[in-house]
Amino acid sequence: MGCKKFPQPIKDWKNIKNYPIPKNTSKNQWAWEFLRRNPDYQEDYSEYKDSPPDLMMDGEFIDPQNPLLTKKLELKTYIQTRYGVCRGVLIDPAIDSPGKIFQYKTSEIQGVFPNNFWEQSKGEYTWKPKHHLQLAIVFDLSCSLQEQINAAKKIFNNKKEFFKDQLLLGKSRPDKYVEYLRLLDAKYSDASVIEMKTISSSVIDNADQWVYDSLKRAEELSQSQIVI
Repeated sequence: MGCKKFPQPIKDWKNIKNYPIPKNTSKNQWAWEFLRRNPDYQEDYSEYKDSPPDLMMDGEFIDPQNPLLTKKLELKTYIQTRYGVCRGVLIDPAIDSPGKIFQYKTSEIQGVFPNNFWEQSKGEYTWKPKHHLQLAIVFDLSCSLQEQINAAKKIFNNKKEFFKDQLLLGKSRPDKYVEYLRLLDAKYSDASVIEMKTISSSVIDNADQWVYDSLKRAEELSQSQIVI
C-alpha cells in the first residue's frame, strides 16, 4: 500500500454515463463524490481502514473547537474534523453510494467569540451569526499573535472566496459538478490539457484557462469542508 500512487481516479472520465445525474443527486452525494477524490482522504483510507476508531494519531491536529490551536486526536475525531464526516468512519472511496453511513457536515463558524458576548451566568460565549457572511475568530494571547493573525487571514480569505462564489454570484451549479468530477479523474489519469478541454459542455474561447480555473475549483471542492 505504501507504494500506491495517490490520488487515484474514481471513474473513467471519458464516459459521462459514469457520473451522477445532477437533478437526481443530493447534496450529501455530491459531497461524497468530491471527498472520495480527495488525495489525502484516499491515502488515509488506505493506511487506516483497518485501524480502531480510538487509535491516537501521530502528531498534533487543529483543535475542532479552536482552529488556531492544535491537539492530539483519536482517529474517529480526526476523520470527523478533517473531512466533515459525522460518524468519523472511513468509507472505501470505491463505493458509489455509501447511503446513511456517510453523513457530511461542515462548520459554518470557526470559533466565533467576541468578548462583549460573554455570558457570565452560563460561563460561555453566546454570539450567534446574523447571516452566513459573518465570521469571527478567537485569539489566544498565550500563543504567537502574528501566527494567529496569518492563520485568521487565511480563514477569512477562504470564506470570502467561497461565499463570493456560492452566494454573491448565484446558486450552486450542479451541472458543473459533473465537469469538475470528470476533470479530477482526468487529471488523476494523467490526461493532457488538450484531452481535458473536451470535457466542457459548451464552446469556450479560452479553453486552456477554463481547464485551469475549473480544475482549481474542483480541487477546492474535493479538499475543503465547504457547503455544496
